[in-house]
Amino acid sequence: EKLQRWDRVADTGSIGATLFFATYREAWELALKDDLSPDLYKLICTYPYVSGFLDRLWADRPDSQFFDLKKSHGTTGRDALLRLAFTWAVKNLGEVYGPDMTAWRWGALHTLTFGHAFGERDELKGTFNVGPIPIPGAHNTVWEAGWVSWDAGYTFTVHHGPAFRHVIDLGDPGAGGMVVDLGQSGRPA
Repeated sequence: EKLQRWDRVADTGSIGATLFFATYREAWELALKDDLSPDLYKLICTYPYVSGFLDRLWADRPDSQFFDLKKSHGTTGRDALLRLAFTWAVKNLGEVYGPDMTAWRWGALHTLTFGHAFGERDELKGTFNVGPIPIPGAHNTVWEAGWVSWDAGYTFTVHHGPAFRHVIDLGDPGAGGMVVDLGQSGRPA
């Protein structure tokens, strides 16, 4: 029901976004691990732009053998694989975040930490690193905030996104603005 009512916005309070991306994660794991060697699976999971090509398979080839599980759970075809992925996503979210779905907010799983070189040491992390900060968006949204690999602990830790944003009104260029993550020193003008 939460997924059906989801407005397709991946904001930090969205339970629908959490259900969608957790199902997405499970579906890829089910489909890829079944057909690929462990090394190739790991490579695909660490390269963020592969998903665009593979997503076309989901949309255009629902009958592809890619979706037939060899080590079958009785699952054949894209739609059956997606139903199984949703079931596993709900199960895993419940195990990690508890049975109360209100705790399954996208911002609880999708966070960003700005790491400092000195913050690599455990005793200095709290002093030098900023975060984790709940972040909206995803790898395929206007608010680009993607993850590279499937992190342990059922999280979607942000690994890439824009560090600089600049908006210019071409009718009045002086009225534009910019922002650099964590602020900027000096004046941009």
